[in-house]
Amino acid sequence: MQDDQVLLEELKNGQVSALKSLHDRYARFLYFTALQILGSEDEAKDVVQDFFADFWHKKRYLDVRGNIRSYFFQSVRLLSLRQLDTKKNRAAIVRSITDTNTSTLYQIDPAENSQIRLELTEAVKSLPAQQARVFDLAIMAGKKRKEISTELGINVNTVKTHLADALKTLRKKLIHLR
Repeated sequence: MQDDQVLLEELKNGQVSALKSLHDRYARFLYFTALQILGSEDEAKDVVQDFFADFWHKKRYLDVRGNIRSYFFQSVRLLSLRQLDTKKNRAAIVRSITDTNTSTLYQIDPAENSQIRLELTEAVKSLPAQQARVFDLAIMAGKKRKEISTELGINVNTVKTHLADALKTLRKKLIHLR
């Protein structure tokens, strides 16, 4: 079994096999770290997969100083906490948009809430079909990226891209509601 520092040097020299070795060595540990925070097996797997993809594609291995296990642990821990925070925020936003009696974020009358819902519906209709479908499944139906991927027969990363693009477009179209 190679030393982590040797594997890190091999990564810096572009050897993909070093990434596989690090993945094989730490993925299970990182998965349980993410699972402990998120409480969802699918989300924990997504976080670990996203971490390793980002680590490789964005050449984050060039920034590692010291103990690689600590670096991996801290990175996955922070990604998991961000994911948890995003999930909570998304749930609060959906509740605020869909609750006709009271809003958790805004105190508005039902007529105004109805107008917001109508504007949101129209904005979603203006999205490309696949983006709109992914948005509906992720935000309105609360499905996980993996579930959406399976249901639509597309890659999980494509789901992420569609969702990010849809949210970006909707933020621009609905900025006047802030």
